[in-house]
Amino acid sequence: MQATGQIKTTSNNKCGVIYISGEFAFNIQSEFRAAYEAMVLKNTLIQIDFQNTQYMDSSGLGMLLVMKKFLDENKMVCELLKVNGQVYDLLNMTHFHKYFKINGNLLTQN
Repeated sequence: MQATGQIKTTSNNKCGVIYISGEFAFNIQSEFRAAYEAMVLKNTLIQIDFQNTQYMDSSGLGMLLVMKKFLDENKMVCELLKVNGQVYDLLNMTHFHKYFKINGNLLTQN
């Protein structure tokens, strides 16, 4: 079975939002990178919306860390929103609350 995932973006008031639906895995790496890189000149905050994301694997974690480094270098802030289910469990288990604001809080507060 081939992994499927889809990226959609919006931007307004210096906030760019990347919506990830389906699976956040290596097959959408190029599209994900292009999405956040395109937002650098127009935004100061990037939000990643995981509401419709059913699955994330270790490559998804790696993509988030690569994005974080890029955004830090460009003095931008990133938040992860509407994280739930398997994605929430994976981020919690790997202590990603140390790197990102998740659902408006630290994961350990939920």
